[in-house]
Amino acid sequence: MQVSPGQVIIKLPYRSTGMGALTLCRVYDSATGSRVEPVDVERSRTGSHGYDIYILDRTKTYSVKCIEISNSGKKTVRIGEIIDGKLMWNYVGPLYG
Repeated sequence: MQVSPGQVIIKLPYRSTGMGALTLCRVYDSATGSRVEPVDVERSRTGSHGYDIYILDRTKTYSVKCIEISNSGKKTVRIGEIIDGKLMWNYVGPLYG
């Protein structure tokens, strides 16, 4: 995977066990609000776990939203930003509803 000097690789977790557990992250361009698609994925042999891989412009700001659902149904949300190529979580807590 070729990355130019002005770009950064970000890997975000993915999980879908088929038994209720789910981890799903989305990246959005903060300036336009448009969703950024991953350029590649890494998955386990079974495909249940892995990473979504993004190549992002280091000079842009992105928002990140992740939802995690455990096998027992507990829901957690993570909201963060990617600034200067660094991911920072602003909120991690329960998802109600």
